Amino acid sequence: MKLIHIGDLHIGKTFHKHSIIEDQRHVLNQIVDLMHAQQANLIIAGDVFDSANPSLEAQELFLEFASKVREACKQRNLHCWITVGNHDSTRRLMLFSSFLRPEIDIIEDVMTTVVDDVKLCFLSFVKPVTAEMRFNKVFDSYSNAFNAYLENVQDKAHTVLTIHQSVEKCTTGKSEALTFFDDAVLLKDVADFPLVLAAHIHKKQKVGTNVYYCGSLLPYAFGDSYSYDVRVWDIQPDGTYTYEDYPITILHDLQVIKGNLQHCLSQKDTGAFVKVELIDETLTPEFAITELKAHFKNLVTVTAGVKDTWEADLNKPMEQFASFTEAIDSFCQQIEIPEFTAEQKALIEEVIHEVTNS
Repeated sequence: MKLIHIGDLHIGKTFHKHSIIEDQRHVLNQIVDLMHAQQANLIIAGDVFDSANPSLEAQELFLEFASKVREACKQRNLHCWITVGNHDSTRRLMLFSSFLRPEIDIIEDVMTTVVDDVKLCFLSFVKPVTAEMRFNKVFDSYSNAFNAYLENVQDKAHTVLTIHQSVEKCTTGKSEALTFFDDAVLLKDVADFPLVLAAHIHKKQKVGTNVYYCGSLLPYAFGDSYSYDVRVWDIQPDGTYTYEDYPITILHDLQVIKGNLQHCLSQKDTGAFVKVELIDETLTPEFAITELKAHFKNLVTVTAGVKDTWEADLNKPMEQFASFTEAIDSFCQQIEIPEFTAEQKALIEEVIHEVTNS
């Protein structure tokens, strides 16, 4: 059988406050085209949405995409499986389930099936707390909870496993640099399966001998590695497999332009999302941003006083702030995320004081 393996769609995600819904529609339409062209089934390995409470626009795009996938399945006698990721709400995704069957299955926790004599096992994101409710026992680690779901899987040596989980020794990209992956399972936990199709880590990679991360469909951070392709697997009943990567296009690439203001303004506007790093300690972003915005249609962020090396930045003396709010705003700017609301800042301040006092 043929399988297209994707994950980490994060429908509804914004990029530096810019909507990328059309970027997501563009790549999702290419997935449907690839299903038709390769007569391939589809696996979406979690994180369909970017949040548990996605916007109406995000839900509309998902239903639009799912409808096209259903039609491809009907025309080509194919099937689609969707697992639940850590960004998703299980209950929300399951609401769509009855409308999408029988061509599309949404897996609430674990499911096994056989298609064209190929054995498949799907496992949604595992947390000890949800496993405790399912099995009525306490789990002291993600690995123990993870293994509990797979105990009853028969003939693992000839079964393809799909997961949304971090696996030890995986490497993250810049879009995940601040995430602490304490949910990692051990390579030995999946060693019995000939092929593990994984998502959750946005960087396309192979881990160990049998774990393959598909990577995200769009680049999510400046400087992140991105593959510009989608993998189609050809799997035999005995568990052996081959694969081929097919190119996809994106509406907006990500571009970092570094230099003085004159140099940055001399660069051609390619239509990409642009980050400008000004190497000029005397120039503030506010002074340059008007000219830069006029030149780059999709300018998303500007930083000033950038050094030539990361080491120079790291060796700067500790910065002092006049207020908690000023420190939090600076933090948001440094890691290039939207500033927190007043309510969020109040909550963070409350937690910091509680931790400090304890």
